[in-house]
Order: sequence, then structure tokens, then C-alpha cells
Amino acid sequence: MDLNDLHPPDDSSSQSFIWHEWLQANGPLTTQNAFEYFATSRFYDKQSNNQVLRMQTMHTGQIMTPAQEEEELKRFTGVEFALVHAAAPTLFIIHKRERLSPSEVRPLAVYFIMNNRIYPSPDVYAVVANRLLTTVHSLQSSLDTLRRHRPAHAPRTGFIWPI
Repeated sequence: MDLNDLHPPDDSSSQSFIWHEWLQANGPLTTQNAFEYFATSRFYDKQSNNQVLRMQTMHTGQIMTPAQEEEELKRFTGVEFALVHAAAPTLFIIHKRERLSPSEVRPLAVYFIMNNRIYPSPDVYAVVANRLLTTVHSLQSSLDTLRRHRPAHAPRTGFIWPI
């Protein structure tokens, strides 16, 4: 079995992001600044609708609340990010999604910030593949242990396990 089948070259599931200097300068993560922190990571798409909206409002001096930004993003179609869950200061969940209409979105990826570190969430395939590999490895280890301790075969009695 080829290991590249299990982990494609573009797989970033084992990568994470943390920026200690940003955290020291801006303090602990809150629902107001968690998305700003995410926007500095390598997982953030600079071509997203969020970035376009920020560039449009940058020079006006207008500061948008997350609720206002969510309302404005409904005018666009394309890739956007949204903070969907916050259990400050330890857990934040961010969805990357494609907006198809003002009321319809399709999820593309999920990221979570846990203890100031940003991780991509694994997909269902990765979770199931990992669980199956763990199960097969455990079965193989058990059978290897049994094979090492197997008693000798006697034609008259067969296999007799010492108890």
C-alpha cells in the first residue's frame, strides 16, 4: 500500500500555525480578535470575500463589527470565512465556505483555534482511515503475541494452551 494514498501531497492536516509575537502584542484571543489572528495564518485565503471587503473599507475609517461584516458578505458570492463557534479563550471554530447566494453556503473546510494554535480539521476520510489503520495494527499485534506464545502441536492432543 502506498502511503501517498493515505496522505496526499496537498494534505496540511499535520500542520499548525501559532504566532507568539501577535499574541503578546494583542493579548489573549477573544471573539473580537480571533478572526484577525486567523487572517494572519497560512490557512487564510487572501483572495477571499473577507479580504475584498476589508480592502474596500480600509481607507474609509469604518470599523465593522463581526455581525456587520457577516451582513455585508451576503452581497458577495465566492469563498469566505466565518467564525461559527467561540468558547473563548481556548476554542474557536472557523469555516471556509463558498457563498452561492445570500442564503446558501457550501462548506469547503473547517479550521479550529485551540490554545492559540490554528489547526485544519480533518475530513471524514482521514478520521475513518486512521481508525481503520489503528484497528488493523492492534489486531496484528495481538495475533503476533499469540503466535509467539503458541504451544507446540502434538498429534495426539492437538494444541493445548497452558492455563
